[in-house]
Amino acid sequence: MTRGDIPTPGTTPGTMVVAVGVLQRPDGRFLLAQRPAHRPHGGCWEFPGGKVETGEPIARALARELAEELGIEVLEARPWRSIPWVYPSGPVRLEVWQVLRWRGDPSGQEGQRLAWLPIEELSTLPFPAANRGIVNGLRLPDRCLVTPEPPGPDAGPSARATWLDCLDTALAAGVRLVLLRAKTLQQQPGAWLSLGESVVRRARAAGAQVIANATPAQAEAIGADGVHLTSERLLLLQARPPSGHCWVSAACHTRGELEHARGIGVDFVLLGAVLPTATHPGQAAMGWPRAAALVREAGVPVYLIGGLGPSHCPQAVAIGAQGVAGIRAFWPGS
Repeated sequence: MTRGDIPTPGTTPGTMVVAVGVLQRPDGRFLLAQRPAHRPHGGCWEFPGGKVETGEPIARALARELAEELGIEVLEARPWRSIPWVYPSGPVRLEVWQVLRWRGDPSGQEGQRLAWLPIEELSTLPFPAANRGIVNGLRLPDRCLVTPEPPGPDAGPSARATWLDCLDTALAAGVRLVLLRAKTLQQQPGAWLSLGESVVRRARAAGAQVIANATPAQAEAIGADGVHLTSERLLLLQARPPSGHCWVSAACHTRGELEHARGIGVDFVLLGAVLPTATHPGQAAMGWPRAAALVREAGVPVYLIGGLGPSHCPQAVAIGAQGVAGIRAFWPGS
């Protein structure tokens, strides 16, 4: 029995469960539908789908809704992400599936406007809040490199050059998201600016993005693509920090931290430690079952971290996570 053959487990009574389909053409464009003006979230764009009836398997609901809304027959689909959300009208849970094959040409069977749009346009459109988790998940890669602390100014230029060479090697190996940690250098603005700009320049040349574990001002100074919040900084905030259109991520270890991160509007989180780690030998590991339960309740894309490497990506994705993050497993020579 697959996940799609049974009703949604662990859903709070009164929650509306919605089956959502992500359709992507060979040219990379995604199918979106615009909600009618007279309906809630009117004018917003969304991924097509509809309400799951009581006791109805999600796969069946998805096929039924896409036939009714788009006039297509679903031939192959797989579970991808579960997104809980609470609107003023009540709680919902989006059960998001990737529709891999279908028969027919999608058209608006209910008069709704449809559009096939490239990934870079998705972040510019208005979406119902819960759909943002889908958009961010499609825009993010499945691996995140967390850098080890770079050498300080006293270590000399050769040490810094070696550190940057390791970064170049990781980027050449396919890393497309870098979380820059340089706590010591943040106390020295000149050294932070010099290293940070070098990291951003190298990442951009490789088609990668950089998230700075720093203040918003420090991240902006180096031209980073976003800012990362430690769990301590996260819990001090009551709103999303100013970031323009940049990413905001956060480190989380508990359900409470995840709920707070979602509440202030972060784009994704790093959750751990899943397994024991050499860098935090005294920290208790949550294990895969606990990680899976927290991922299901996160509501935003989750990178699992702690004793994990690229080989764990399939297992992480299988439980609904975005992928894995790490230091030693991604850093050459560690």
